[in-house]
Amino acid sequence: MDIMKERLSLPELRMDIMKLPELRRNIIKERLPLPELRTDIMDIMKEHHQRKKVEIVWAYLRMPSAKIPAIALTWAPEGKRKRGRPMLTWRRMVENERNQTVWARWSEVRSAAADRMR
Repeated sequence: MDIMKERLSLPELRMDIMKLPELRRNIIKERLPLPELRTDIMDIMKEHHQRKKVEIVWAYLRMPSAKIPAIALTWAPEGKRKRGRPMLTWRRMVENERNQTVWARWSEVRSAAADRMR
């Protein structure tokens, strides 16, 4: 059919545009059941979040050692934390995540960050 013959009038076009969100919802519902869709989205979000955390740590490791974020990665305070403070600090959290990955030592992470190997 010729495209020119199929032109819609303005009110028809507006009605079609108003129905688009409803059509999208119906298509998504038909493709995946809601629990599967939610788990897929959560997996994607977790992976993206983990990748961003690694990128931030690598950026901190590439900074000069006088910068505050670079100091925070190497600083080890003495003694205990005050009452009411969480036991897990940002540095400990980063170290726990590093231990769960392939890098066993900070020197390996620093060399990978310097080379920007991923």
